[in-house]
Amino acid sequence: MKNMMMTSDKGNWLIGGFIYQWQKYCGLPMTIFGFSPPPCELPEHFTFHSLGKFEDYPADKWSNALLEAFDTFEDEQVSIFLEDYYLVRQVPLRIFDFATTFLRMQPDALRFDLTSDRLYCGNIKDVGYFETYDLIEARDSKYQISLQAGVWNKSKLKEIVEPDMSPWDIELQGTTKLIKERKNLRVYGTRQWPVRYQVMVRAGQLELDGSWMLPARQLSPRDLRELQTYGLLSKGVSNADGESVTGS
Repeated sequence: MKNMMMTSDKGNWLIGGFIYQWQKYCGLPMTIFGFSPPPCELPEHFTFHSLGKFEDYPADKWSNALLEAFDTFEDEQVSIFLEDYYLVRQVPLRIFDFATTFLRMQPDALRFDLTSDRLYCGNIKDVGYFETYDLIEARDSKYQISLQAGVWNKSKLKEIVEPDMSPWDIELQGTTKLIKERKNLRVYGTRQWPVRYQVMVRAGQLELDGSWMLPARQLSPRDLRELQTYGLLSKGVSNADGESVTGS
C-alpha cells in the first residue's frame, strides 16, 4: 500500500506540522505530491515528488494532479491525506494492513474510510468486524465520496475521477456518478474511526479550534503548545524536528 499526501504551493507551509504530528502518532512512510519543494527538511521515511508547476494546476484541475500522482506508482491500494490533517492521537497501524487486505479481497470496494466520515453520514449498518473494529457501510447515504483520509482501490477511484475536477467536484460529482452509474461500488468504514485528526484550515484560514468538525476533535494542549513553540503553525519555515530555520 502507498501512503500519499496531496499538497499545493499555497498549503505546503502546513507540511512541517503534518510531519511533526505524523511522526509522533503514526510514523509510516509517506510520499508528498506537490509542486515546489516543501519548505522544511523531510525525515528519511518521507519523500517528495513534484508534479510540475503550481500555476498549471488551478483548483479546477486538482484531479489532474491526483491522476498524475497515481501514474507514478504501481500500488493498487493507496491512502490519501491532505497537508492540514494533523493527527491528534496514536494511530493503530494494523488498520492500514487490514484495510489493504480488505480492499484486495472485496471486489466491490472503492474506499475504506479511516475517519468518522461513514459513521456520521446517516443510514449506516454493520457488515462485519475486525478485532475490535465494527465494519459499517451506508449504501443509502446521499454522500458517498469524500477526501477525508481513507484507503482506496486506485483503479476504481480512477473510474470515478475525471480530468479537470476540483476537490469539491470529486466529492459531489463523484457521489452522483457512484449513485447513478456505479451502484456496484461500495464504501466501508468503522464505528471506531481509527485515524483521528484535526483539519487545520477552514475557509482558507488556519483554525486552531476543532469544535466545528463533526464530531469535534482537538489537538491536545501539549501538541498545540509544541507546534506553536516550534513555529509549525505559522508560514515561517521550520524543519520536521521542530528547529526553526527562519524567523516566524
